[in-house]
Amino acid sequence: MKRAKVLLLAVALLLVLSSATVFANGNVWWESLSQVQRNQQIVNGAWQDYGKTFDSWNGQCKVWVQNMVHYNSVSQGHVWLPSNNPAPNDWYWSNDPYYHDVGMSGGIESVQPGWIVQMHLTSGNAHTAVVVYKDSSGVGFIESNWPLGSYTVHYRYVTFSVFKSQVTMYSVHYIR
Repeated sequence: MKRAKVLLLAVALLLVLSSATVFANGNVWWESLSQVQRNQQIVNGAWQDYGKTFDSWNGQCKVWVQNMVHYNSVSQGHVWLPSNNPAPNDWYWSNDPYYHDVGMSGGIESVQPGWIVQMHLTSGNAHTAVVVYKDSSGVGFIESNWPLGSYTVHYRYVTFSVFKSQVTMYSVHYIR
């Protein structure tokens, strides 16, 4: 009986250590990527969901981005994006070690594919979208719940002038 308990304890210890190793390898994998590679992982993950329709909770723009970054082989479960700040700043994420709030000297014109934009719209609503394309005139987003109530992930190109006319405040994030 004592030998069985020792064996059971050894197996349990082995399982704990092996799961810790798997988690650590996930961290090492994500941390080993350059920022450009991480951004591309996010773009690829967003395109994986293109055309998919989600329920009214998972189709919310911010929830969709959280799930997409965490799943879809983007971060392999390493990154979970934070909750939003409390009102009245509830349109952008609270502080978290896994994303970097980018100070934008050039405004929306400086975003890069793979970055995430959180917006406070002139309508009073909030919105979150993933940048997948940018040119000199505007930006391409992959997003869910746009227009409001549409839980299908789609692509939308927005000129910088239209963006500025529809958005009162925004924050831009890239995921470390």
